[in-house]
Amino acid sequence: MEKNDEKIAIIGLSGIFPKSANIEEYWENIFLGKDCITRLNEIKCRKLSLPDLVLNSELYVRAAGIMPKFKQNKSFKANISLSSETKSFADVITKSLYMANIYNYAGKDIGLFGTSINDNFDLKDNYSKLNNLTLSKIAYTLNLTGPCIFIDTACSSSLSSVIDASNYLKLRYCNIAISAASYKLRDSTKYYYNKSDSILSDSGVCSAFDINADGTVPGEGMASIVLKRLSDALNDKNKIYGIIAGYSLNNDGNDKIGFSSPSVTGQVTNINKAISNANINKQNIDYIECHGTGTPVGDYVELEALKEIFKKSKNKYYIGSVKSNIGHLNHVSGLASIIKVCGMFQASIIPPQIHFSKCNQNIGLDNSNFIISRKLKKWERFENQKTALISSLGIGGTNAHIILEDIKTPFNNAGKIKKYYSYTRIHSKKEIKLPNQVFLDIKNIWCKILNIEKSSIDNNADFMSLGGDSISYLEMLLEVKKCYSLNSTLYNKTKLADIVDIVYNGKSYKSSNIVCLKKGKNKKPLYLIHPIGGGVSCFQELADSIDNTVPVYALFDYGLSNTPSTIERIASLYYSNIIQHCGDTDFHLAGWSYGGNIAFEIAKQQVNTNPLKQIIMFDSWAIHLDIYNNKDSLHKIITNQVSNNSILMDDIFENHTIDSLVNLIYQRFYILKKYQYQYIDTKVILFKAAELLQHISSIEKQDNGWGKISNLTIHNVPGSHETMLSKRMLKYYINIINRFLNE
Repeated sequence: MEKNDEKIAIIGLSGIFPKSANIEEYWENIFLGKDCITRLNEIKCRKLSLPDLVLNSELYVRAAGIMPKFKQNKSFKANISLSSETKSFADVITKSLYMANIYNYAGKDIGLFGTSINDNFDLKDNYSKLNNLTLSKIAYTLNLTGPCIFIDTACSSSLSSVIDASNYLKLRYCNIAISAASYKLRDSTKYYYNKSDSILSDSGVCSAFDINADGTVPGEGMASIVLKRLSDALNDKNKIYGIIAGYSLNNDGNDKIGFSSPSVTGQVTNINKAISNANINKQNIDYIECHGTGTPVGDYVELEALKEIFKKSKNKYYIGSVKSNIGHLNHVSGLASIIKVCGMFQASIIPPQIHFSKCNQNIGLDNSNFIISRKLKKWERFENQKTALISSLGIGGTNAHIILEDIKTPFNNAGKIKKYYSYTRIHSKKEIKLPNQVFLDIKNIWCKILNIEKSSIDNNADFMSLGGDSISYLEMLLEVKKCYSLNSTLYNKTKLADIVDIVYNGKSYKSSNIVCLKKGKNKKPLYLIHPIGGGVSCFQELADSIDNTVPVYALFDYGLSNTPSTIERIASLYYSNIIQHCGDTDFHLAGWSYGGNIAFEIAKQQVNTNPLKQIIMFDSWAIHLDIYNNKDSLHKIITNQVSNNSILMDDIFENHTIDSLVNLIYQRFYILKKYQYQYIDTKVILFKAAELLQHISSIEKQDNGWGKISNLTIHNVPGSHETMLSKRMLKYYINIINRFLNE
């Protein structure tokens, strides 16, 4: 088919959106920066008789973008059986025709393109409940005789329908076309469950591009626009709300990590085609309405594509996303973006991007040519040439992009822009031997995301082969970027050795040995010091059980080659790291086993300067255990513990062998053996395992040696030294810990 350069005019608009009964209310809410998400407090939930199990579940988020109750046109009569939602949808379509001054539509050659979904906002549901006869029923009811096409490309459905409708107009298959979409949450009073592998927000707030972005919020809506060839619209003297100058539709194919993964390559290719199809130069664009779901993964990939496209441009581009106002309307989201931009054209303003305070550092807009406005601004640049790029991305890879112009935009032949983007996969085939700490750090991230044992990850492992998918892969990349400062991209790197190579040859990793196990809110943080193996994954269940208001951090070991040679020096170094990390804030301090000894020395060093009120120990010992003088005995103990899964293999810091762990522990106990204990008046809270350490039954001390050298309080815990931080044992004493932490 030969290219048709004729442009398409938008001559009618209608819609119902969260807290917006019509497009006038919708525009006003956007321009004033209103949050249109409905949130229920506990009282309202009780009135709705929601089950206690649902009400009290941490997975349940009481937030969604809910349409107001729609007042149907009483004169509207259907001659077939229609659901109330379909009647409302038909009424929205009818109003868009009225807005285009089309009243006698019955029997006219008017095409209807779009989608209608009445379902839960659940990506795992596979969109199984499709109302794919809804459009046909509406065409029958309104007696529309043009093409009637149902479209489902997931989240990009409505923008895809606009492109289909435009093509049919250009081919003269119809003279007027309607693009319409409806998405209704199955039960708007129950909102949604926020599943761990979902794109939905834990906080119930969509914060597109923001440092606090944690996902999107589901919403519902109905929208309809009426299209006509621009030449016909001008001849008929129609009011024109916007002009579709160009567009493109493609699919990522399988040149990406997985089915549900977004693709930088696919988006770049499609946007370039849309710009070329519009016969404009990219410098003519000054606003981009992004898909912008507020997910760290989606926002990152979308902005990476935009940065690649516009990197050679000297212009500045405003970007925004209406999803921060109304949530993600799924199949309706593309039309919601078009109607927003049409309103911006009419008012000559750029609305504020709400829930945005500071850009997510992973997106990296500081040195880019993109601007996010937090205030209402007049659209001043290119006053007579307002041009916007609108993006809509569907799960499965269907990308829809449209170039939308204001009626004031002069038409010109700027020529096609050349494709200059290329994406090359780079895979290292050679064995890479790099510092073990980098391998260990990234393996820890893989274990956390994939929920697997570290023993299953070798240095040449592939993330996808270990069970990763597209979403978890991009989550992993973001975690790596949090842990390291990188100049190079990691995108499309799935092998551990390749990722470590980039990390190691980029900027050096963080020198601090402090990792965050749990974020809290303005309470004194708790710092946990590692046991003798050096790892800190043993603290995760403890951190998860601690009061949510308390921030929890853990100190891991630098590695034997970098560890100071005395307990005193280790304590001094760790205290310095804590102070650098938390500043002048008071903090709680605790340690398991060997970590308790270091905590004790930190408290001793600070008695006369910054005394700690108390320290917490988990089965630490102040007496030397002679059994650890003998490597053979030590080897038997560790072998037994590993075979019984009572010791975590990720405590092996430098090498993944029993022998290396024996040497590591032996040398650290040698350091501990040289330590001289002295009395301090600091309160020591000891959680003591009821079962004595294995193979050391001769020890009969009831206070683990701390009674004579500290102000000691003992709490006996069922189980053994190895099991006391397990979830099964924490239930016996977690309330006591929370009480201490809240004192």
